[in-house]
Amino acid sequence: PFDTGVTPDFKDNARGTEIYQFQAEADTRVYFDAAGDFFNRYWLYGPDNSLLSTPSGQPFNSDVEYELLDGGTYTLALQGNGRTGGNESLIARLADDVSNPLPLGDVVNGTISGAGDRHIYKLTGTAGQLLFLDGIAGDGNVRATLTGPNGQPIFSDSINRWNREFLSLPQDGAYLLEGDGKQGWTGDYSFKFSDRSQAPLISSGVSIADTVGNYGINLYSIDGSAGQVLDFSWLERDGATWRLYDPGNREITPYSPRPPYSTTSDFSVGLPIDGIYTLAVERVSSSSSDYQFEVQQYTLIEAPASIGLGTPFTGSLAAGEAHTYTYT
Repeated sequence: PFDTGVTPDFKDNARGTEIYQFQAEADTRVYFDAAGDFFNRYWLYGPDNSLLSTPSGQPFNSDVEYELLDGGTYTLALQGNGRTGGNESLIARLADDVSNPLPLGDVVNGTISGAGDRHIYKLTGTAGQLLFLDGIAGDGNVRATLTGPNGQPIFSDSINRWNREFLSLPQDGAYLLEGDGKQGWTGDYSFKFSDRSQAPLISSGVSIADTVGNYGINLYSIDGSAGQVLDFSWLERDGATWRLYDPGNREITPYSPRPPYSTTSDFSVGLPIDGIYTLAVERVSSSSSDYQFEVQQYTLIEAPASIGLGTPFTGSLAAGEAHTYTYT
């Protein structure tokens, strides 16, 4: 029966085989929690006696999960492979799928309590919707996988406080975010899925003051146009850092270090395309940060016609202005 361990005896017969059978319904997931010698193996056969394992079998020192598509009687063969072992054990358990809606903007806390269990979160999305996944807590042993309406993978990565994903949904429909423990891992995790279009809109010349929590991130949106030049300046930083992403989820912060770190410096950048840009203010530390910043749009003023080489030219610049000149 499920959740009851078996302990094959390979002490006396190093190449002995033991056979077990169990009943399973169609579309059942079974997780095999194994322990023992690498050279001793086990095989799983379906109701039609087809081999579901690899031909060489599954080593006793590794776990495996099977999705049983057909209902009926399954056969499990345990075999010594020339090693007497003595510490082999195998537990088969029914893995659970726990389904919940995915609330945008709210922190989701979960606990995977059984080896092989999956948590599935459901979201109805629209084509072009800009989303952000913030991994808040977890040791990296829960893998989050987002699939689209046609089953196509959107992304797959670990949930931990370093993991952050900027993405755009390709089409209208139902999306599934699946959390699955690696190699039978059980434990707690926490994340937040946000709609980036709901992030506060930044206006040119208006200072923003806020606090970002430890290992946290605050998002802001900018409605930008191709050719705009924006200047980002800290008024107070206290350990906060930042990144800028374009509508295609590409980071365009100049001189930015590799994740999970981001730049501490003021910067200016020209916007390559029209659309909603996302500014992420982060704190990669165990303490929070109070910060204040301002974004200014440069005003481009056309200079008089063209100037020749060697011709002196004088002008006056106001804050946020840039003059351009051409010469032939």
